[in-house]
Formats: sequence, C-alpha cells, structure tokens
Amino acid sequence: MTQKLTGMEVAIIGISGRFPKSDNQFELWENLINENECIDFYSLEELIKMGCDPDRVNSPDYVPANAFINNKDKFQPSFFGYSPKEASVMAPQLRIFHELVWECLEDAGYNPFLYKDLIGLYGGASHTTYCENLTHLSGKSEEIGGFDAEHLN
Repeated sequence: MTQKLTGMEVAIIGISGRFPKSDNQFELWENLINENECIDFYSLEELIKMGCDPDRVNSPDYVPANAFINNKDKFQPSFFGYSPKEASVMAPQLRIFHELVWECLEDAGYNPFLYKDLIGLYGGASHTTYCENLTHLSGKSEEIGGFDAEHLN
C-alpha cells in the first residue's frame, strides 16, 4: 500500500501536559494503567466543613468533586520575559501554558533561540472570567494598563 503525501503531514515530536495528580503525560499514563483515581470527591460533611454553602452542595446538579494540578504557583516571570507585576495579573492558565510550551520544546529537543526554521505548536484554551474577576473588579488592571491586563488574560 502506498500513501500519497500532500505536504500537509504533521509529526508530533514533543508533548507536555499537566493533569490532576499527574505532573506530566508519563504520570498520567501510569495513573491510567494502574486505574488510580485522579479526581478528589467530597462528602457533604467535608464540603460544609470547607465552608461550602449547604444549599448549593445539596442541589441535585452539584458535583462534589474537584481536580487539582500541582505546582501551579511555581511560574518564573523573568524566564518568560514578564515582570512580577505583569505575572500578578496574568491568568493562571496562561502562566501554565507558557511552562507547557517550554516543556514541549524541551521534550522535542528544540532550542527556539538556535533553531532557524519554523516551529509549530498546537494548543487549546477556553474563555475564563479570571480577567473580569481579578483585574477589572479589583482594579489591578489599572496598575499595568487595561490593554496589557487584557492581553495577559
């Protein structure tokens, strides 16, 4: 069987990720193989003890579970060319995304400062209310300017 090449072929040569109770794709795979639960589930008593609203957690559509990732607070702004003030308003997901991109380049063995050809990246994200909740409502966006605050979120 011969396959005609189109020039649109893609080779995945590097990968990275952060997952609940799995700091990378290798730990995730091990957790999947070993059938380890990576989501934390809570009883009604635990939720109330943590300060959750009893009416809310008693709702039939409330899911008493959460998934946490490790090291979400280890971002080094200067490594990525950001000031501490910029990093303070940057959405946590964007900080982690920067780290994952760097880890992916490392996994692929590419130094973006030395490699002269194009490097493609596939990443995904969705809208969050972080910018509105933290920067606009708290007034932090004025510290670095509205445009920069929006850009960092």
